[in-house]
Amino acid sequence: MGSEPRRHDQVCCCQSANTVNFPSAALFRPDAKVLERHGLDRTASPQAKLAFTLTATLAEGALMEWSATWPTMEDFEASMPMFWPEHVLVHLPASVSAPLARQRADYARDWTAVRKAVIVVGVGEREFGPYHASVIQELTFAYGAHSSDKLLVHYGFVPESTTHHASPDDEIRLDHVILPQLSEDVKSQLQDLGYLGSYALLPAENSCSGSPNCSRCGAQVWEPCFKTQVAVRAAVLSCNEWEYFATNGEDLVEDQSDAVFAWLRPFLDEYRLESEREVSAIDRLCVTDKENAAAWASLHTRWRQIRDALATFLEAIDT
Repeated sequence: MGSEPRRHDQVCCCQSANTVNFPSAALFRPDAKVLERHGLDRTASPQAKLAFTLTATLAEGALMEWSATWPTMEDFEASMPMFWPEHVLVHLPASVSAPLARQRADYARDWTAVRKAVIVVGVGEREFGPYHASVIQELTFAYGAHSSDKLLVHYGFVPESTTHHASPDDEIRLDHVILPQLSEDVKSQLQDLGYLGSYALLPAENSCSGSPNCSRCGAQVWEPCFKTQVAVRAAVLSCNEWEYFATNGEDLVEDQSDAVFAWLRPFLDEYRLESEREVSAIDRLCVTDKENAAAWASLHTRWRQIRDALATFLEAIDT
C-alpha cells in the first residue's frame, strides 16, 4: 500500500504524499444483468444506471448494513438545492440557479428513463432521488477545484471564507450581469471567437500561509477574468481594438483598463446592492423559517461571499 504503481484494476485515493490503492472490484458499479432485465442497458445515462442498480439492490435487502451509514432523505432536503422548497429557491444567486436548472433537467430525463423500472422493484421517486443525487464514479478525498456555486449545487455545502482569504477555486459569475448589456451584434462577434459567456471575477493569488483570519492580510483581491475583459472591450472599443486584445492579451495603443472598469462599475454596484438585500432578507428568514435553517445558512454564506467580493473589487477600482 502506498508505493506500488497504480494498475488499471485499481482506484487511487491521494491526499498529500499518502496513497491508498484498492481493487476496483470493491467499487459498487451498475449491474449489467439487472439493467438488461429492466430494459435500461441502452436507454439510461450512466448516473441513472448506477442509481437504479443501487435502488434495486437495496429493494432486494442487500447492502442494508452500508445504507445505515448513508445520508437520509432529510439530509438531502437540508443541504441540496435540488430538494429545497420553492420559497427558498427564489433566493438563489443567478450563478447557482443556472447549474441547478441543468441538474434538474438531467434528473427529469433520467427519471423518465427509469420510472417504470423503479416502480417494478417496489419503490418510488422519493427513494430513487437521493441515490441519483449521491452516486459517484470514483472515491476521492477531495472534491476538486470547484467554485462555491458548484459545490453547493452538486455537494450541498459552501466552504467558509473571509474578506481576507477566499477559496482559490472560487469565482463570482457575472454572465447574468454582463450578457444583458451586450448588443446582439457584439454577442455574435464574441460567439464567433469563443468569448461569449463564462464571465467572472476571480480571486488573485494570496501568498499568505496564515489562517483565514490573518490580521496581516488586506482584503482579498479580485480580478475580472480574461473573457470578461475581452467582452467589455468588445462593448466599448472598435472591432480591431478588442480583437487585438483577445489575440495578444494587451491593448492596441494604450491600456483600456479604466474604460473596462467604468463600464462594469454600475452593473456590479447593482449586483452588490442585490447581494446586500439578500443577506438582510435571509437574516430575517432564518429566524422565522427554522425548518430550512441549513438551506438559509448556505445561502447566507454564499451571498455574503458575493457581496464581499464585489465590494472589495469596486473599492479597489475607485482608488
